[in-house]
Amino acid sequence: MKKNFTLIELSVVIAVIAILLGIIIPNATNFMKKSRDAKRLSDMNTIALALESFYDDKGRYPNEVDDGVSNNGEKFDGSSETEKALKPYIRGGMPKDPLYKNKSSRFYYAYDPVHVVDWCDSDAGNDTSAPVLGFRRKETDSIEISKDACSGGDMQLDQAAYNIAFVEPE
Repeated sequence: MKKNFTLIELSVVIAVIAILLGIIIPNATNFMKKSRDAKRLSDMNTIALALESFYDDKGRYPNEVDDGVSNNGEKFDGSSETEKALKPYIRGGMPKDPLYKNKSSRFYYAYDPVHVVDWCDSDAGNDTSAPVLGFRRKETDSIEISKDACSGGDMQLDQAAYNIAFVEPE
């Protein structure tokens, strides 16, 4: 005797699957956002290390006079002068934001060689001009990150989710 599923049994199975998907999909999406933010922090450390290596070799950070880096800052779009200058210092090429698709992406890494740094930490001292590296946005609030520069408009690094100022040793 062949037993078929009733409409009620099929409806119950579909409802259970829908409930499970309703639980799994939002958690997976949040996990992906956290993962991309963690990748951004890792990329920033890679680029910062490249900038420090560049400084160790040349005694300066990439700038407009020597490297053609715009004094208004540059997004890393695959062809910026900053990327060209740092290429020998980054194995495997310049990192790209995990959501990077084109130059107008709202998520991006940027470098400003002459950023007016209004230090976020009030104990850090007076304003100064310094190279600043940053990424524009993050996707979650789960990762606690800080920034050095709290004002200055170039590349909107003052509004970046995270930025690092490089102050040359005296």
